[in-house]
Amino acid sequence: MNPLVRSQNLCFPLSSLPDDVVLYLAQYLSPRQIGIMARLNRHFRKIFNSPHLWRYINLKIRLHDRKIASEAIEILKVRGIRNLEFENMVHSYLKPYETKTVQPLLCPHLEKLTFKVTTQFTLEALYNAASQGKLNLRRLAFGTVDIKLQKRIKRTFEEVLKSLPSIEEVSFGRVDVNDLAGSNPLADDVQRALCCSGKLTSISLVCQESVEMSWLKAVVSSNPHLRKLCLSLIWLTDYGEAGELHDVEQGVLSSLETFELDVRDTYHNSRRLTNHILDWAFPSNKVPYENLTSLDVTCPHNPIMFTQLLKFPALKRLNLTGSFVPKEQSLWDFPNFQTLEWLELNSCRGISGDQLHFLSQKVGKTLCYLGLAQIPMITNNNLRELAIMFPVLRTLDLSACSRITDALLVEWYIKHNRNEWPKLRKLILKGCEEISVDVVNSVRLKTRNQLLVDL
Repeated sequence: MNPLVRSQNLCFPLSSLPDDVVLYLAQYLSPRQIGIMARLNRHFRKIFNSPHLWRYINLKIRLHDRKIASEAIEILKVRGIRNLEFENMVHSYLKPYETKTVQPLLCPHLEKLTFKVTTQFTLEALYNAASQGKLNLRRLAFGTVDIKLQKRIKRTFEEVLKSLPSIEEVSFGRVDVNDLAGSNPLADDVQRALCCSGKLTSISLVCQESVEMSWLKAVVSSNPHLRKLCLSLIWLTDYGEAGELHDVEQGVLSSLETFELDVRDTYHNSRRLTNHILDWAFPSNKVPYENLTSLDVTCPHNPIMFTQLLKFPALKRLNLTGSFVPKEQSLWDFPNFQTLEWLELNSCRGISGDQLHFLSQKVGKTLCYLGLAQIPMITNNNLRELAIMFPVLRTLDLSACSRITDALLVEWYIKHNRNEWPKLRKLILKGCEEISVDVVNSVRLKTRNQLLVDL
């Protein structure tokens, strides 16, 4: 056969696929790649310029110049992009031009808007667009707040959020100039902004250096429909030397579906603060909390409180990274979750490989993701019967588990019959020095590339 003809026969005819399939595959392409595909022919131009595709694309715009190309504005308006992210100006002399640069890009069909850095000029652009009826945002992320209080601020966060009646999700990054503690204009403005609508369903406070407990209580109490609360890399104050919470109403978060807490403080403070935040948010006298389906508690020195976990019988996702199992307890004390699908125990101390059998008896029938990264006590012998212990497991993270060797992969995939393989689809082995590339390639060949091995 002619080599040219043979090579043409091997080419997969993308144009022969149904449009719905092509649209699905296009979601994994970057905006630049989608633009290239749209220029191939008329048929692809119709598909790759479809608003049904671009509505899910997260478009990033770098504000490195005083002007944005007219093509970018045209893309936003014609293709109906709903998610827009600004990589803000770095040079301070360009910041005064931010209002004129950002405002033309704020279109009515935008639903999510993200700023890596928020300045007073950002607030001015948002307020101008919203007051003219050009914004119907549902999600807004302010990123790092870089506002100089010594200068006159034309617009406030409160004015911006009041002008956005459809806003549901708000995120604040680090406040560089002033902490959210004590009495200062910026802290009061952020608090009033989060309390003004009373309709927020998601609030994220990321990298806040100092947040008063009373400040946080006022925010969550003003939003009774709150479904998600994220307190990441946060330091809370005024919760009491002996652990008591100062005038903070308990149980205000009973409607939460997702709760994320990441406390970084000294050894004793982080343990005490984590426990008391959980007691404040989910007091024992109002159990069970059947609405909560996702719990993420990251505290480097916090023991796993199995009694706390009993409050949440409907959990589907649980992250206890950095915690440890007390000496008097084991994974045998882990609650019997009937719906748990995702469990992360990365870097958890006090967990031995033998305890995985206890864990499998508790949640083995439903668990689809298991993270055991950086747990040095896990060996090959502990995982030989993985297919029996966790029959529906799809992803396993064993990163930096130093005792895992090639023998485990050989036992799973090379020696045994195909019916005895674990039903994994992704195996993460980053930092496992005893795993060789040759054995991994043999496993990929044996499984016909159905298993993704991440070294």
